[in-house]
Amino acid sequence: MKKAIIIISLITLCYTAFCQDFKFGVRVAFNLCQIDGDATGGYKKGGFNAGIMASYPFTRQFSGELEINYAGLGAKNTVEDQIVNTGYIEVPVLLHFAPTSNLDFGLGLAPSVLVNHTTTENGVNVSDYIESVNGYRRFAMPGIIDARFWLNPHIGLNVRFEYSLFNIRNDKISGSTKGLFDYGQYHNVLSFGLIWRS
Repeated sequence: MKKAIIIISLITLCYTAFCQDFKFGVRVAFNLCQIDGDATGGYKKGGFNAGIMASYPFTRQFSGELEINYAGLGAKNTVEDQIVNTGYIEVPVLLHFAPTSNLDFGLGLAPSVLVNHTTTENGVNVSDYIESVNGYRRFAMPGIIDARFWLNPHIGLNVRFEYSLFNIRNDKISGSTKGLFDYGQYHNVLSFGLIWRS
């Protein structure tokens, strides 16, 4: 019995000590979106972005972070009166570098799953037609560049740039632009957020 108590106590102590190094938080942001390769330009589409995060310090300056977010993306073409709404569950994995205690920069990838899509043209929902002709891929892989300014140890302001590394459509379409690897359409997003962390 004493051995079991000692083992349970050691496991609890190690778990508690390990978890104390983790920081947990919440991020809420507003996205300005466009889709490169859709024959229109400008960050004309707004979107909502929110999720939870966990970070672990490797050193005083470097930390790793894992997030789970919902990201509302898409584009707005005012000339053709077209609005594209796409929603993704993203799992960003970031490496952060903090040159000072109140400023850090991050770089990473965000494996994503498409959970909803609607396209309207002149107020008419044409989502089914878009999907039947050349729909949106279920999986996406944006790259992320991140900057955070901490107002205090728990609250920070966040600016993030996110760009698709691969074509977000099933095939190339008219107006496609050259991405990192191929021609296609690519989410191009500026995100402005507020962060709370433990």
